[in-house]
Amino acid sequence: MQELPFTKHLGVGKRTLGKKFFLSVYLANLFISLSYFVTAYVNSSFLSEHVPAASVGLLYAASSILSLLFLFFSSDILQEIKNRQLFLILSALALVSTLGLAISSTPE
Repeated sequence: MQELPFTKHLGVGKRTLGKKFFLSVYLANLFISLSYFVTAYVNSSFLSEHVPAASVGLLYAASSILSLLFLFFSSDILQEIKNRQLFLILSALALVSTLGLAISSTPE
């Protein structure tokens, strides 16, 4: 069997990635998606108080386009910054933005 390139760092030599590995990846993705869903729901509810509903959709569409651009240039960014450093930077950014939402007061 041919060795898969992404399995070298996992210590797996052949196509023998087990069900437990894929289950753990799917569960991790589920929890990450749920955290982003909750944050996006709160953001959209908060934004709809200050801008029209159509503008909220446009803001989310623009952020999706920016995310796709980031994904497109991610290999160049990873060559400049190592994986661990990028992970720490993006995790800190997500933490700061979530804490900012949690401690900000809403105008009444």
